[in-house]
Amino acid sequence: LIQEKSNIASSLYKDGIKFIEGFQDFHKKVLEHNLKTGIATNADDRTLIITNETLKLDTFFGKHIYNITCVNNVCKPDPAVYLHAAEQLEIEPQFCIAIEDSAHGVKAAKSAGMLCIGINTHGKPEQIKESDIKVNRFSEIDLKKILKK
Repeated sequence: LIQEKSNIASSLYKDGIKFIEGFQDFHKKVLEHNLKTGIATNADDRTLIITNETLKLDTFFGKHIYNITCVNNVCKPDPAVYLHAAEQLEIEPQFCIAIEDSAHGVKAAKSAGMLCIGINTHGKPEQIKESDIKVNRFSEIDLKKILKK
């Protein structure tokens, strides 16, 4: 029963997963600035595999897709997965920008010493209240302004 429940959940997840509106355009702007990119997620291996198969994350991030398995299953709000991603990208955490849509993710990014942009994807601004910059959509992120700082 547990396996069947897991299979049903995975199928529903696969059918419902999509990029946050504006992500692809934002990612193009990031690449125009020659910035390194990666993912640091709380997802388990199975969920990450489904997400990558559905969204082709590796076409955006190459091998720089990290999940909790990379850090002994330590989940956000612990900063471990963010610190691991920064190390793999060879960037000091204080020079990283994290984009988060959950309170645990914001806390993890801030604890890692990163600038955190909170994106209000859930319509619950309290989820991102501790972020450095708050936006409702990717198109509101002024990358040039952030990079000048």
